[in-house]
Amino acid sequence: MSFRSALSRLSGIVPQRTTYSRVLRFRSIAYSHVRHHVASSGSADDEQPEYTQKSLFRAFFSSSSPAQIHNILQNVLKVRRPDRDNQLPTPVTHEQIAHVLVLLGERGSPTDLQAIDSILARMAKVFHVQPTVETYCVIVRSFMRAERPENLAAIVQWVLDMPTKRFYPAGSIEPFHVFFDGCARICADPEIFHSFLGEMRSHGCQPTVDTFAKCVIARWAMFVPGSPGFEAPDPAFFAMLMEHMEQLKMPYNPSFSSLLHDRYVAAGMPTVALEVRETYEVKFNPDRSPKGEEERRVQELLHLISKKARTEGVLNAVQALKTSGRAGSAQLLGAVLRHVTSLDDLLLVDNELRTEASHWALVMDNNLKMNDLQGALDVYNEALDRTLSFDAASIAPLIHALCKVPEGGTDPLDMNRARSIYELLVYAHQPLERPPDAPPYGGPMVDIFADLLRGIAVHSRPEQLFNFAQTLIKDLARWGVPLEKSDINNSIIILCMRVAEDADYALLAYEKYATSLTLDGCKAVLMATATLINFTPGVPTIPVQLYFDLVRSMRDLGFRLGVEVYAIIFDCIAQRISDMNPVHLDNPRKYVTTLITTTRHVHDVMALDANIPLDIDVWNRLMAIYARLGCFGDAIRVWQTMYLSGAYNNQSVSIVLDVCGSAGSWGTARQVVARLFAEGFEFDLRNWRSWIQCLCRLGKFDEALQVLCVQMQSCGVEPDVTCVIAILQHTKQLPFEFRVEINDRIKQHHPDLYKQVPTRLR
Repeated sequence: MSFRSALSRLSGIVPQRTTYSRVLRFRSIAYSHVRHHVASSGSADDEQPEYTQKSLFRAFFSSSSPAQIHNILQNVLKVRRPDRDNQLPTPVTHEQIAHVLVLLGERGSPTDLQAIDSILARMAKVFHVQPTVETYCVIVRSFMRAERPENLAAIVQWVLDMPTKRFYPAGSIEPFHVFFDGCARICADPEIFHSFLGEMRSHGCQPTVDTFAKCVIARWAMFVPGSPGFEAPDPAFFAMLMEHMEQLKMPYNPSFSSLLHDRYVAAGMPTVALEVRETYEVKFNPDRSPKGEEERRVQELLHLISKKARTEGVLNAVQALKTSGRAGSAQLLGAVLRHVTSLDDLLLVDNELRTEASHWALVMDNNLKMNDLQGALDVYNEALDRTLSFDAASIAPLIHALCKVPEGGTDPLDMNRARSIYELLVYAHQPLERPPDAPPYGGPMVDIFADLLRGIAVHSRPEQLFNFAQTLIKDLARWGVPLEKSDINNSIIILCMRVAEDADYALLAYEKYATSLTLDGCKAVLMATATLINFTPGVPTIPVQLYFDLVRSMRDLGFRLGVEVYAIIFDCIAQRISDMNPVHLDNPRKYVTTLITTTRHVHDVMALDANIPLDIDVWNRLMAIYARLGCFGDAIRVWQTMYLSGAYNNQSVSIVLDVCGSAGSWGTARQVVARLFAEGFEFDLRNWRSWIQCLCRLGKFDEALQVLCVQMQSCGVEPDVTCVIAILQHTKQLPFEFRVEINDRIKQHHPDLYKQVPTRLR
């Protein structure tokens, strides 16, 4: 069947073939430096405060230690800001302020806490940014990483007084929740919970059930089983929590009841567990009916039988179930099999008691949780031999596991198994007649359809399963599953594009279903399209231009696609470079040329895309791709663009130094490093290692030794053994006396590191 006729059957229309000609309209973007403008009517002195303010803020928000913050904090807080945000030379973001607050909070000294208070009090006036709930959450999270014990008492008191802060969002409990989540790390005194709950209530921050649940979890986090001095929580502590809950008239919550009980059980104290839960139930459960009591007894029996099966074997658990007089309970039989994965154990239980399909499904699911797909299939096949019939909910996890997408696409054998299981399922369970106005179906069949279509869409040979896909799409309508469901719709688009005869039909398939796309669906379609681009000469291919036509269409539909558009295709190109094996290519040079041409085309499109900022990560990927393709001039030009725009990081520096070394460009390398040092850029360990490797590739061994033995430590970075190896790996071609001299200098300055070097390199 041709794709044209197949698509007609899918959509009910005959597509009109149109010539593939898509013209991408570029909008240019100009990159320029920030200039300091002086109004013609004013003097330079009038503009000086603005310049000073900008410099202060830059230094303040780029601080790397509390000491740097304290040095300029008072000057920053004295700055007078304009009345309107649009007059700000450098708008301040919450992220910038959070960076400063985190540095202070992670140390948490009294002076740091005072500085935090000063920043919070002046945020609105100086930075035109109001403190939010998240601001306080950021501060409290940073406290949880405080390292100095002498500061912990002051930190706890600061959090306790938090609602009294001038700009604290009234009634907010989230920062307290953050504190409870991590307080066990900095405090081991259970009394703090009573103080905190009282303080919260007195300032209108009303605790919720979640608040008390976090208190329970935090209290147990202070208990370290087996450690001296650590005792399990006293039930009186939970009685105190319940008093607060009673005063707040908290409703009954079964999850909270289970939490109280399960923690003691996990600590090996089942009697205390029952007592604490009983106390809570009596206080808060509105109806202690006989039915409720029966359910509790059943739950206790479920726990005991499940534990016995796990520790003493399934036959002992079956005997205990028989002794209880409830051997006919399917629920209790499920407790026997709750942790069973062995088919033999399942057969033993089946011989003693009558099992049902749900019990076999439970054992299948246990195998899947252990990533034992074959074990689950063995249970399934044995169940079929016993003529057991599974419903959709029971079989959905097995189909999901078979349709998982490893690297390289779904396994053909697994997809055939999934297809057989699905066909048996629909044969045994036909959908009921649905009236025209019935709501969309939302049961487990939705997940089954989604898994199967996704598996077909990424199959290594999707055309082999295209007829099955058509059957699934028809079954969607029979079950009342909307075709527009996002993951199903995405899979159909990807499948149709993959089996398309050419770019025209691929675009037609996309346009047919594009109106039901989601943002995640757009990204999935773009990733699939990128993998369809074939760089092998003479092989029919999806052109890279189709990729950008899809991007433009998605943006026209209102999707805000940014740098991920380029990250996706760069990742695809990088993967093609990694997978490239000249032995398997008829014309390796032409293949590489095609990769280079495509990369340059994407580079041009990205440079002119007004929808994205200059993203460091994406441009790093581009520079690395050029380097791997041997296009060192292109890589250097990318670096120059990033450098002039101020959009680079430590990874960028390592990449450009590797490029300079590979290209043999000593002048460029020297210029790059000189400019970075002049601007105060701080090299990390990887940057120094890249610089050493670059120098060695360029034959500058004296300079490399100077970096290793002197310069790194003078800049506050300790070299590691990889830096030493980076030099010794390049000395094999040197005369023997030079190698001896290099080894001696390294041994003199870094004897411990030299001992770690493999013998073959010494």
